[in-house]
Amino acid sequence: MRVNTNIHSLLSYNALTSTWNDMENVVRNLSTGLRINSAADDPTGLAIAENMETQIRGMSAASDNAHAGRSMLRTAESGLENIASILLRMRELALVSANDAMTDEDRIFAQNEIDLLKDEITRIANTTQFNGRSLLDGSAAALWSSSHLSTKAIINGDIWKIDPLGLTSSGAGNFNIRISTLTPGRGEAKISGIFRVRGSDVLSHVTLVKDRGFDGVWMGNAPAGEYEISVGNVLPSTPPRFEPSDKLTSNTNAGITPSGGDLNTSTPNASILLEVLEIGGSEVKFRATVAGTYADGTPIMFSEDVYINDTGFFGLSATSDFYTIINDPAAIKLSSSTLTDYTVGDKFVLGVVAGDIGAAEIELKLSSVDQDWGGVWNDVSTPAHYAFGPSAVRNSSVYLHNFYINQDTGEVHQSYAQVSLNGQFTAQSSLLPGASFGVTFDGKVADGTIKLSDIDKFYDVNGNSLLGTPQTLSILQADGRKASLTLYSTDTLDSLARKLNDAVAFDLGQGRYAKSSASINDFVTFVDKGLFGTLEPSSGALVIRSIVPGEGGRLTLSGPRDLINALSLSQLQKPEESVFMVSVYDAHTGRPVTRDVVISGDVLYGVVNDNVDVKFNPMASIAVGWDAASRGFSWTSGTDPYETTLHLTSSRTVFQTGPNEGESVGLGIGDMSAEALGVSDIFVTDRNSASRAVTRISGAMNKVSRQQAMLGAQQNSLGRAIDYLTTASANVTEAESHIRDADMAKEAMAYAKLKIMSQVGSAIFAQANQLPQNVFSLLL
Repeated sequence: MRVNTNIHSLLSYNALTSTWNDMENVVRNLSTGLRINSAADDPTGLAIAENMETQIRGMSAASDNAHAGRSMLRTAESGLENIASILLRMRELALVSANDAMTDEDRIFAQNEIDLLKDEITRIANTTQFNGRSLLDGSAAALWSSSHLSTKAIINGDIWKIDPLGLTSSGAGNFNIRISTLTPGRGEAKISGIFRVRGSDVLSHVTLVKDRGFDGVWMGNAPAGEYEISVGNVLPSTPPRFEPSDKLTSNTNAGITPSGGDLNTSTPNASILLEVLEIGGSEVKFRATVAGTYADGTPIMFSEDVYINDTGFFGLSATSDFYTIINDPAAIKLSSSTLTDYTVGDKFVLGVVAGDIGAAEIELKLSSVDQDWGGVWNDVSTPAHYAFGPSAVRNSSVYLHNFYINQDTGEVHQSYAQVSLNGQFTAQSSLLPGASFGVTFDGKVADGTIKLSDIDKFYDVNGNSLLGTPQTLSILQADGRKASLTLYSTDTLDSLARKLNDAVAFDLGQGRYAKSSASINDFVTFVDKGLFGTLEPSSGALVIRSIVPGEGGRLTLSGPRDLINALSLSQLQKPEESVFMVSVYDAHTGRPVTRDVVISGDVLYGVVNDNVDVKFNPMASIAVGWDAASRGFSWTSGTDPYETTLHLTSSRTVFQTGPNEGESVGLGIGDMSAEALGVSDIFVTDRNSASRAVTRISGAMNKVSRQQAMLGAQQNSLGRAIDYLTTASANVTEAESHIRDADMAKEAMAYAKLKIMSQVGSAIFAQANQLPQNVFSLLL
């Protein structure tokens, strides 16, 4: 027996300590539910379990990603549903507008709604977002920029490419696009109906010399033809006489318009129509009809019978109107006492000029008679003269009366010219031009200077003017551009042509292509003189030309139906698309992407990338000139190819649907704006345009439907990914549980055993500690 070393106590202590250590592990396992609470528990198992935990948590995050992705796609689909609904409404409006039961005013209302709907489509495409990311503007598939403003990329979807071996590439890059013209197209040309004059005494091509006193002129009851008004101070000096050959019924140069010099300072300017009433003896009885104006502008008009023989007129008192006018009975006399050459009904015109009192002379000349007017008229070569006191008539209007007689029919026109004089009116040292104008008549083909208020087409069937109030007319270009102009009744056909021309050249932007011999003033012209075999075949018509070849240059007029009918445009030249040859190169390496692709029109469909269309300048490598022979634009192929550069980079939407690198799903959502869908430039303002719009809107609806189908398929794919991740996560979790989690029953059993062993060990340890005391019993 040893006292110094209690072997039994040490042995029991070690056993008890081991039991306590095992108890500690069991209690920890029972408390945590884990079999592996530290690396020491199972190093290999911990490594496996941690890797499984990484997979489990990765799959959980991937599942969350897939859920978020599905929500994003549902948001995009919601935007597409709205766009599809809008397109359906647009198609309804186009179908209704394609029916001629609709008036042009109704179509304008439909067009206004369509314009708003187009804007709404683009707004939805630009504002549909998820967590700040735009979904329907094309940026969810690709981003682009170009070297020319006219070069635009339309992103239809994902630009990633898959080669035959299944390898993918982003489809991004910088592309140099070279375009050569094989066959230049041509633009559309339209011609209006022929405009004719409505009413009589309509003036055209009025020219006024304002610094000689002429501010305005009007003509009433006048033969159609060309007139000239001059101003001077040299009055005719030959006294009026009658010759038998002066009978207006028999002589083309008949009519006496002299007027006798200084007849009397108090006499007015007067035109006198003398008609033979009776012939007897040596005198002739005339009916004298007098219309005139005093030198101070005061008008005078009367009718009186007068007898005239070879010595002058007689039988009138000094108080009679006729006597007062002439004042000198001998100033008017027959040229012969032989009266056999005169017959009842003969007519003569005699002009009288106010006395020369320092007056300013005005000469009115019918320089030529319109050949369509009919008959032979007097005073074509002999002008009428009038004298006025300048100070008395300045800043006022005076009347220049004159009788004109048709020698073929005997018809008499008691006409007048009303002349507005300004403060510069005065006598001139010689006869100088003051005004010139033409007088046309009802039904005559109009020239460009005729006001719209004098054109037959601008009145309705009830005789009401279509321009009683100003009217707005719109020009719609097939590329979606729109221009508006306002028409007034005071506009002339020339100013109407100018307004239309400026709208096409500047507002629609076609003027930038008018180079070389083509002018910005050649888009719309009024045809004064038609040329057979040209684009200006008819006089009195408007010709509207488009310089842009093909459908993109089509021009459509929109406005009140009666106004459109008044213009009655018809197609004179059909548009033709240009044919181009296109080659695409890598802008960095020069490596050809594709060569010598022949296309019609100004859009590259899927050449750069299957899901990218490129719209370029429709005038690429085309030179435009003016063909004077055909009176139209001419298109020729340019000598150098047109080059433009497109930068394209992928911005596809990627969803991480797995716990490891590369376990992702990518897609590209195309641009769903109105322009990308091809509906930004549709019109329903006429039946043909509305009919074409139906087809184009249907194409846009198909594009939206395809995008919806792709989003639906992708949502299903994400749904399946979520299901897979859920199942896989459960399986890996179960496997990890087998490794990491404690078997609670087993641990409980071990705990019960260790608890007993701990109690036994404690008891034995206590007994072992008592053993050294047995030594004292030996000593005692």
